[in-house]
Amino acid sequence: MFAFADDPPRANRPLTFDNELSIANWGITTERIVAGRDILRVWLDTSDIPADTFKASVRLVDVNGNLWAQDDREIGGAMQRIGLAIPLGTPPGEYTLRLQIYRARD
Repeated sequence: MFAFADDPPRANRPLTFDNELSIANWGITTERIVAGRDILRVWLDTSDIPADTFKASVRLVDVNGNLWAQDDREIGGAMQRIGLAIPLGTPPGEYTLRLQIYRARD
C-alpha cells in the first residue's frame, strides 16, 4: 500500500548529536497515532550531512525501554521522509521517538 501524505510541521529547534552533526530542519507527526492503522511521519533535511557516510535509526520506545518499531537507513545529501508503521497490538500510552545518527563504517 502506498499513499501520499503532507509533511509534518517543521520543528522550531535543531537536532544536535554528540558527533557534532546537526539537523536544522525537521518535523514529526503531532497528532495521535493508532497502532496498526496510522503511520508516524518524520522528515529530516539531511542535505548538510555527507552522502553515504551516515545512517539513521528511528526507534519507538515505551517508558520501560521496550522497542516497538524501528527504521534504519542510509542518509545524506537529501530530504529524508520516513514513515514508521506502528505494529498492531502496540499498547496505548506515551512513547519516546529516538533518532540515532551513526557512521556506516563503524
